[in-house]
Amino acid sequence: MRINAHDFAFYFSTIDFLYGIGAIDEYTYLYLAYVGDFAFYSCLVERFDELGVAFAAARINVGEPNNPINGSHFIQDTQHGLRQKLEESLW
Repeated sequence: MRINAHDFAFYFSTIDFLYGIGAIDEYTYLYLAYVGDFAFYSCLVERFDELGVAFAAARINVGEPNNPINGSHFIQDTQHGLRQKLEESLW
């Protein structure tokens, strides 16, 4: 089932029309408006949120290449280039 803007407009214009001609009272109108708003915006509308808005993960201290701490001996690996990255000067 595909919901589009025409369905949204048709639903709300219908309850507006029914309220305007007196077919439904104010409380029924408010109830139907709430149900329609909840259904369209909570259930039927596809939402895309920002995925990249988050703080960086906590950094873990692994020591230095020649003196790893906490059993972090993986930083001495020369095959994948991790040790070279740690030995590069920042300045």
